[in-house]
Amino acid sequence: MPITVTNSHAKSVRSAGIDFKPGKTDFPENQLTQSQLAQINAAPTLSVKQVEAVPAKESK
Repeated sequence: MPITVTNSHAKSVRSAGIDFKPGKTDFPENQLTQSQLAQINAAPTLSVKQVEAVPAKESK
Protein backbone atom coordinates (compact mmCIF):
# COMPACT_ATOMS: atom_id res chain seq x y z
CA MET A 1 0.00 0.00 0.00
CA PRO A 2 1.20 3.54 -0.65
CA ILE A 3 2.26 5.49 2.44
CA THR A 4 1.68 9.10 3.45
CA VAL A 5 4.00 10.68 6.01
CA THR A 6 2.76 13.85 7.68
CA ASN A 7 5.14 16.33 9.30
CA SER A 8 3.20 18.32 11.89
CA HIS A 9 6.14 20.62 12.67
CA ALA A 10 6.49 24.07 11.09
CA LYS A 11 10.03 23.24 9.89
CA SER A 12 11.51 20.39 7.88
CA VAL A 13 12.35 17.24 9.82
CA ARG A 14 15.01 14.73 8.75
CA SER A 15 14.43 11.05 9.45
CA ALA A 16 15.52 7.82 7.75
CA GLY A 17 17.73 9.80 5.38
CA ILE A 18 14.76 11.83 4.07
CA ASP A 19 13.93 15.51 4.59
CA PHE A 20 10.22 15.88 5.33
CA LYS A 21 8.84 19.35 4.67
CA PRO A 22 5.82 20.48 6.72
CA GLY A 23 2.66 18.74 5.55
CA LYS A 24 2.20 15.47 3.69
CA THR A 25 4.69 13.45 1.66
CA ASP A 26 3.45 10.48 -0.38
CA PHE A 27 5.49 7.39 -1.15
CA PRO A 28 4.57 4.63 -3.59
CA GLU A 29 4.29 1.08 -2.38
CA ASN A 30 7.59 -0.56 -1.38
CA GLN A 31 9.68 2.62 -1.67
CA LEU A 32 10.43 2.75 2.07
CA THR A 33 12.21 -0.11 3.83
CA GLN A 34 11.01 -1.53 7.15
CA SER A 35 14.05 0.10 8.77
CA GLN A 36 13.13 3.51 7.35
CA LEU A 37 9.51 3.10 8.50
CA ALA A 38 10.71 2.26 12.01
CA GLN A 39 12.88 5.40 12.09
CA ILE A 40 10.06 7.59 10.76
CA ASN A 41 7.59 6.13 13.28
CA ALA A 42 10.06 6.99 16.08
CA ALA A 43 10.16 10.69 15.10
CA PRO A 44 7.69 12.55 17.35
CA THR A 45 6.59 15.08 14.71
CA LEU A 46 6.04 12.54 11.91
CA SER A 47 3.03 10.28 11.49
CA VAL A 48 2.73 7.42 9.03
CA LYS A 49 -0.48 6.33 7.35
CA GLN A 50 -0.95 3.52 4.86
CA VAL A 51 -3.42 4.58 2.19
CA GLU A 52 -5.34 2.38 -0.15
CA ALA A 53 -4.32 2.71 -3.75
CA VAL A 54 -7.04 4.18 -5.93
CA PRO A 55 -7.61 1.82 -8.85
CA ALA A 56 -7.13 3.35 -12.26
CA LYS A 57 -10.34 3.92 -14.19
CA GLU A 58 -10.75 1.71 -17.18
CA SER A 59 -11.07 3.51 -20.47
CA LYS A 60 -13.90 2.36 -22.69
